[in-house]
Amino acid sequence: MAHMTRSGGTLSLVAALAAAGALTFTAVYTVVQTSCTDQGEIVQRGAVLELVGGCVEHDDLPAGPHKPGHPGADQADGDHTPSKIRP
Repeated sequence: MAHMTRSGGTLSLVAALAAAGALTFTAVYTVVQTSCTDQGEIVQRGAVLELVGGCVEHDDLPAGPHKPGHPGADQADGDHTPSKIRP
């Protein structure tokens, strides 16, 4: 039967806490360095949440894959309309 020593478990815990601390520091530093004064707001329009305002522009976002098809095909993946059952 394999036994984990107390120092081995402590080392894993310390490494995990150090990684979490480094990621937290990086996130806080990134937010502090952002020069955006308009935070924007989230507005609900029907069943859709939309970010209005803020510093993110349409050109800042990466372009997604283009799906050829009929108009409205980019609103949802697949056809979610109920199918008719024929007797």
